[in-house]
Amino acid sequence: LLKDAVYAELKDTWFAYIPVDRLDYFDTDRIVKFPIRQAFPNATEEIRNAGTCYAMGLATASVFHAMRAVEMGVQVLAGKLNVSLGSPTELAAMGPVIGGIEDKIQEIKKGARSAQKDEDLRFYSEVASQFRHFNNGWRIRVAHARATYEDAQAKTVLDHVIAFFETLAERLSEPE
Repeated sequence: LLKDAVYAELKDTWFAYIPVDRLDYFDTDRIVKFPIRQAFPNATEEIRNAGTCYAMGLATASVFHAMRAVEMGVQVLAGKLNVSLGSPTELAAMGPVIGGIEDKIQEIKKGARSAQKDEDLRFYSEVASQFRHFNNGWRIRVAHARATYEDAQAKTVLDHVIAFFETLAERLSEPE
């Protein structure tokens, strides 16, 4: 009777298998540190989606969600640097956003020598260069259906995106 009851309850229920080595990506709170979750809650949701997709074997979908997260981070960066694009950052093409960020970094470079200038150059240059590589390496291709990805590539992308947000969260956060 008990066996029949269990089968009846589970008849219309499906289960998914997640390999043990992917559990941290399924439960991204294990690998996405609190400062990122606090500073970038919307981007964290995209990272969570990317992790779930990777854990479930959906590599291209994982890269897609990871790149959505990165775009959110770049929008915050452009806002912090007061990049002027003539339209809201979220509607702008990434080329002009990257160019605007790089122009602002050049302005910082021209400033007087100081410890603050040195730290600003390090921070902004590091995150801007990471985004240029994300954009050229993955974002354009996944956004425009030019590539599909394998599991190892998706894991690499996701790990890099998490590192990108660790750096961003040192100084920036999504607007409230």
